[in-house]
This record gives sequence, C-alpha cells and structure tokens, in this order.
Amino acid sequence: WALLQALPRMDYAERTLRVIPGAPPDLVDLPDQCPFIPRCPKATVECRTSPRPPLTKVEDGHWLACYNPVLE
Repeated sequence: WALLQALPRMDYAERTLRVIPGAPPDLVDLPDQCPFIPRCPKATVECRTSPRPPLTKVEDGHWLACYNPVLE
C-alpha cells in the first residue's frame, strides 16, 4: 500500500507523494514477525503477534506476504 502511495501519477500531477518512513528491513537478519511493521501504517495486531505472513499466490506472476493486503 505504501509503495503504491509513493508512486507519481500522470492523471493527478499535483498530488504530494507520500514518503515511506524508516529504512528497508535488514534481509540478513529478519524478525520473526513481518519485517515491514516499523514502516507500515496498516500493520495490525496480527502482524505484530503472528509469525511472518506466508507468501501467497494472488495470480500468475503476482505474490504477496501480508495479513492486511490491499487488493484492487
């Protein structure tokens, strides 16, 4: 969700781009929970207390690992 909000849009050039706070997770030392919790404004209690979400196929070539995905 945050990455989508940070993309510029040709149809709405005046929109201010959102900044994603913090730094990307250290891929060498990932936490047991979702590694994006510190940067995610949509993180839930499940995100903070459950193991990392499993990688799930949404459609061909599109996978996600999130307990609170934005599906359009």
